[in-house]
Amino acid sequence: MKTITAYRCDHCKRVTVTPRAMKTHEEQCLSNPAKRACFTCEHDGGPDLCFAGCRPDAVKIVRQCPEWSPADGYAE
Repeated sequence: MKTITAYRCDHCKRVTVTPRAMKTHEEQCLSNPAKRACFTCEHDGGPDLCFAGCRPDAVKIVRQCPEWSPADGYAE
């Protein structure tokens, strides 16, 4: 067995083995409040519902939402 160094996302549980890969991931991570995505918004009601009406197409995840407000546990 070998010991390795790994890098974990500050916003989700994703792990990579290179810092460059993690930096790329964190910049795109939907759990990163800076992305203002549905998962971190207080208006998110689950996969089919946005209480602010920003997600008319339930399949699409909204990024940089103008109605975004941080959910509990998330800060901008």
